[in-house]
Amino acid sequence: MMAVLRAVGFLCALFSSFEEATTMQSDDAYVRCEGSQWTIGTALVERTMTLENGRFLLRSFLNKNAGLEMVPPGTVGEEFSLAAGRDKVRISGRTGGWSLVKSDQMKLSHGELQLDITLRRDSLQVTKHYVVYPKTSIIREWLTFENVGDEPIEVVEPSFLDLLARPGEPASLDLHWITGGLSVKGSGQLRTEKLTLERRSFDSYDPFPFDDTAEDASFCDGVMARIMHNDRQVWPESGWQHVPNAASRPAFDVEVDIQEEDRLLFIVNMNRNLTCDTTAFDPTISYEDGESHAASEEFGGEQGAAGWRYCCIENGELVDLVYHRGIRQWRPEVVGPTGTPFIGAGDQHPQPGQDACRVWTTPRPGRVRVTGFVCNTGYAGPKPDTYSFRPGSWSYAPWYAIENRQEQSGLFIGWDYFGHWTSALDTAPGDTLTVSLRVAGHCQTLAPGESFRTPKAFVGLFRGDLDEAGNACLDWQYRYMWDYTREGWFPAIRMLGYWWKGTGWMQQQFTGYQDIPSATRKVFRVADLMRYCGADVYHRDWGWRDREGDWNGPDWRATGEYLRLQNMGQLIYMHINHAEPGSRPAREHPEWLLGVVMDMSIPDAVEHLGVQLDALRAQWGPFELRTDNAITCPRDGDDTPLLGQDRGFRALIKGFLDRHPDCAFQACNGGGMYLGYEYTSYSSCIQFTDGGAGLLSNFYAALLLPPDKTCHMPDSWDPDKYDKATWRGLLTLCFDMTGDTWDPDKLEGVRQLIDIYHYLHSQGVVGRWVKVYRPYVVGDDPTMYFQRLSRDRKRGIIITKHLVESPVTIRPKGLLPDEVYLVSFQECEETAERTGADLMANGVALSEVPPGELVYLNLPKHPGSPLDWLPPSAPSTVAKRLGEHLGYPGVEIAWEPGHDDNWVSYYEVFRNGFPIDKVAKGCFYFDHSVGAELAAVYEVRTVDGAGNVSSKAAAQGRRALPCAIYDDAQDDGLSFLGSWRLKTDLSPAHAGTIMSSNEKGATAKLEVEGSAVLVFSKLGPECGKAAISIDDSPPDIVDTYSADDIWGICIFRGKLPSPTRHVLTVEVLGHCIARASDAYVYVDGVRVEPRQALRRGTSDDDSESGSPKLAGDVAPAVLRRSRALQHHHRSGGQLLRKKRCGTSQAIR
Repeated sequence: MMAVLRAVGFLCALFSSFEEATTMQSDDAYVRCEGSQWTIGTALVERTMTLENGRFLLRSFLNKNAGLEMVPPGTVGEEFSLAAGRDKVRISGRTGGWSLVKSDQMKLSHGELQLDITLRRDSLQVTKHYVVYPKTSIIREWLTFENVGDEPIEVVEPSFLDLLARPGEPASLDLHWITGGLSVKGSGQLRTEKLTLERRSFDSYDPFPFDDTAEDASFCDGVMARIMHNDRQVWPESGWQHVPNAASRPAFDVEVDIQEEDRLLFIVNMNRNLTCDTTAFDPTISYEDGESHAASEEFGGEQGAAGWRYCCIENGELVDLVYHRGIRQWRPEVVGPTGTPFIGAGDQHPQPGQDACRVWTTPRPGRVRVTGFVCNTGYAGPKPDTYSFRPGSWSYAPWYAIENRQEQSGLFIGWDYFGHWTSALDTAPGDTLTVSLRVAGHCQTLAPGESFRTPKAFVGLFRGDLDEAGNACLDWQYRYMWDYTREGWFPAIRMLGYWWKGTGWMQQQFTGYQDIPSATRKVFRVADLMRYCGADVYHRDWGWRDREGDWNGPDWRATGEYLRLQNMGQLIYMHINHAEPGSRPAREHPEWLLGVVMDMSIPDAVEHLGVQLDALRAQWGPFELRTDNAITCPRDGDDTPLLGQDRGFRALIKGFLDRHPDCAFQACNGGGMYLGYEYTSYSSCIQFTDGGAGLLSNFYAALLLPPDKTCHMPDSWDPDKYDKATWRGLLTLCFDMTGDTWDPDKLEGVRQLIDIYHYLHSQGVVGRWVKVYRPYVVGDDPTMYFQRLSRDRKRGIIITKHLVESPVTIRPKGLLPDEVYLVSFQECEETAERTGADLMANGVALSEVPPGELVYLNLPKHPGSPLDWLPPSAPSTVAKRLGEHLGYPGVEIAWEPGHDDNWVSYYEVFRNGFPIDKVAKGCFYFDHSVGAELAAVYEVRTVDGAGNVSSKAAAQGRRALPCAIYDDAQDDGLSFLGSWRLKTDLSPAHAGTIMSSNEKGATAKLEVEGSAVLVFSKLGPECGKAAISIDDSPPDIVDTYSADDIWGICIFRGKLPSPTRHVLTVEVLGHCIARASDAYVYVDGVRVEPRQALRRGTSDDDSESGSPKLAGDVAPAVLRRSRALQHHHRSGGQLLRKKRCGTSQAIR
C-alpha cells in the first residue's frame, strides 16, 4: 500500500512539475520557470535562482558576451536580506525556512518581462521582482514585504539589491564610482580604486568625498583680507590675512602717516570658493586730535560722502559699485545671481575676479590710527565631517562599476532612491564579490495586511571600457525609460533672462519682495532674445510667487499663450512640496510640515499637491514644472519616513504627467542632490549640478544619464559673457543660460551655438539614441573633449570645451572600422576622408586649435559649412496685421516655413528694405518698436546653415496710410530741453539710438498732427517717472521702471482731440519708486497715427483662408552692427530742435 501511495505521489509531483514548467519570450528576452527554479535572461545575460530546502539562492549569473560564469561552482548568492522580529536578527534568502507561495510572469508595455517570486516565512511574505529587458544586459529588481500574519512585524533595513559575482581575478578588478551632486568643486568626478580584500562601503549620509590632495578640498574656505595705504600694504605685514569663519576675529590696530587725498583700502578676497563669504569689516579711522571716522556710521548711498567710496577690484582696477536703496547695499549695476560683490554698512562680500573694496580718501594730512577686526560672519564655523542627513545623491552618484582590466569587461550597478541608503562590497569564498544595497535607517512596523515596497536597483554587463558600460546604460533608458519624454520639451534649449531681478533673491527679504509686473515684462524681453537666438523654452526661475504653498503670481496663461505663438514653451519654477508660514497648507495642515517641507509620505499631502497642480494647469495652460526642493527629510530623527517620501514625490510627478500630456517636468534639487533613472525618465531634463562640476560638466555624468537629459547650472552661462572657446562645450548637454545681451557679436555667437545643437538633433547626434564616447587625447586634458555618435555610429562630433593652447591629437572611439568618414571642422575649411579604423588608430592631429573648434564626422553640411551652395526656398503666405500683446501694440508678421535641401537656420525680417531682426525660432514676428506700422513694407527671407539666402517674400495685409515716425536721434522734429544724453549703436533701440535724462524738469517736445500719438521708451532698473501730456491737458504720470531692460516699449498712447496741430510733452520728474536705482527717462521715438480711416485692399482680410495664424509676440528691435557707442550730453537749458522726417526715413 505504501508503495502505491509513493508511486501516486511521484506521478502527482511529476505532473505538477510539468504544469509549472513555463517559458515566456519577448524578442531575445525570456523567463523560464521550472518548478522551484527560475531562469531569466537575454542574448547578453542570464540569471538562475532556485528555492532549495527552504533557501532562496542565486545559482548562476552568466555574462554571455564575455562567455563568463560569474557564480563559480560550489558557491551561491542570496537574493534579499532584512532584519526582523523583536531581536532584529538579520535573515536572508539563504537563512532557510522559506516556502513558495507563487510565481507570476507578465509582459510589460515595451516588451519587458517581469517575474515575481513570492515566498513566505512565518508571517512575513516577501516578493522578489525582476524585470528583464530585451536587447540589453540589464536586469532590474526590487522587493515587496507584507505581513500576512495576525501580529505586527518589524522590518529593519531591508536590502533592495543583493548580488554575488566573480567578474574576474580579484587583482585585476577596479571599482569606479562618481562623486555626488553637491555644488562644490569635485562634484561629478569619476574615482577609480583597486578592489582589495577589505570591505568597501558607501553611505549616502557620508560627508562629500573631497579629494584631500586637491587645493579646492574645502566647501567653505573662509576669506582673505588686507588693508592698503595707496599702493603700500599696512595690514597684515605681507600677503593676506586668512579669516576662516565666524569663530575667528583677527584684529588690526595700525598707525599710518597720511597726506591729503591719500587712500586707505579695505579689501576682501574670496579665497578659493565663493561660499559663505559675507565678512564683517568695519574699520574706525582716528586722527591724533580726536577726529574719528567709522565706516558703518558714515555709510550712505552717495559715492564719496564723508570720504567713503564703495568699489570692487577687477583686473587690478577700482570699479565703482552702484547703490541699491531697497537693501542699502552697494553692488554692481547688473547684479548676478549671487548678489555679489556687495558692500553694506559694516560688511562686504567678494565675487570671483572682483574683490570687495571699501575706500576712504583722507581729507587732510596727519597720523591716523586704524582699528577694528575682520570676521567671516557668513560661515559659522566648520561643521565636523560627520555622518548626518544628506539627500540621496549629495555625496555619491547612484552608480558604480566593477571592471576587469585584463578582460575589458565588467558590470555596472544603479539605483533609484532619494532617501538614506548604504552599499557594501565584500569578498566571499571563491574570490567572489558580494554587493548589497540597503534602505538604511528604515525600521517599519507592519500591521497585519500592511506592506511596503523597496526602491529599485539594476545590474548591467558590459564588454570593453567604461564608455561601453555607459552606452549600455543609456541605450536601456532610450528603449524603456522614455514614455514621459515629450516632443517640444525635449531636447529644448532654455533661457531665463536675469531671473533674480525683481525678486527677493539676495535682497534680505525672500518673501513679499516680488515684482509681478516686472516678472511679466521680463517674458516680453526674453522672448525677443529667444526668437533671435533660437531657444525653445522660457525658464521662469525662483521669486515670482507670493508664498510657497499658495503660488499666486503673474498671469502665466497670457505669457504662455504669447510664447506658444512662437513655438516656445514656458517653464515655471516651484518648490512644489514647500509651504511657507502663512500659506494655506501651513495654516490648515501644520501636521504635514517638516519645517517648510511637506512630508510626502502622507497620502493626503500628496493628494493636495496633485489637486493644486491640476488647478495650476487649468489656470496657466500647458507648462513645464521645474522643482528645486528638498524631497526627503527625517521626522524627529527617524529615517523611516524617507521611503514613503520618495515614493510620494514620484507618484506626484508621475500623476501630473499622466493627467496632462501637454505638460512636462524638469528635475533639479539643489543641482544633483536627487539623481536617479526613473526620476530622469519623468524629466525632459535634469540639472545634475548647481555649477560645482564646472567645465568638467557631464563628462562622467553621461555614464549614467543621457547627455541631452542633463543640463548645467544656467546661472553659470550669461550670454553677455559669451566666449566661443568655453561656450561650445555646452554642446555636450542640453543647456540653459541666464542673462541678456544686445552685443551683436555675442548674440550671433549664441544663435550659432543653438543652431548647431538643433542641427545635430536633426542628424541624430543630439537627443534619443545618442552614444557618448570619451576620446583618447594626447597633448591636453582629455576631460575637455566629448564625443557624440549617432545610433548607427555613422555620424558624430567631437567637442572641445576650453581654449586649446598647444598641438593636440584626438583619437575618436566607437567608429565603424570600415566606414569612410568625412572629417570637417567648424572653424577651419579643411576636410579629409578617412576610415574609422584609421581615425581610431591615428586620430585627428591639430597643430593649432581655434577657439571653439568642433570636429565633425560625416556631417559635411553643418551650420557654417562652405560645402553648401544651394539657396533655400522663400517662406510663403507671409501676412501682416496690427496686434497687441501683454498690453503693447505692434505689427504681427507670420508665414509658412521656407525649405532647404539641408538645413534652415533662421529667417530675416525686413521693414521698408532694411533688416530689422532674425527669427531662429518659429515663423512669427512681432514688431513692437516705434517704427512698427501696417503701412510699412515687411519682407521675410529664409537663410540656410551656410548663409545662403532665399528671395524675399512680401507680407500681405490691410492697406494703411503711413504713420509719422519720429526717431530720437533724427532731425525729425523732436526737441530736447535740459540735460539729455544720446546713446548710439544700441541694437535693440530703434535705429540703434536712444535719448535719456534723469534731470528733473528736462523735457522732450514734439508738434504732432493726426489721430493718436504713441511714445516709445526703454524700461529699466535705473528708470523713473515721466509726465506726458498733450497740449495743456493734465499729464499722465508714467513709471518707466522695470527690473530688467525692456526695449521698444510704448509707454503712452493718447488720442489727439482735433485735426489741428498739438504739442506733445514728455517731462522728466526726477523721482522714482524705491526699487529703482535712479530716475532716468528714455525716449526712443514717437509714432503719430494718421487721422484718416484705414482702407482695406483686396488681400487684406485677417481671417483669409490659407493665411498663417497671427496672434501675439514680442520682437527685439533692430539687431545689427552699427556705429561705435557715443555719448552726447546736452545741458544748460539749450533747446535742441529737430526737423520732421517721413516714414520712409525712419529706419537707417
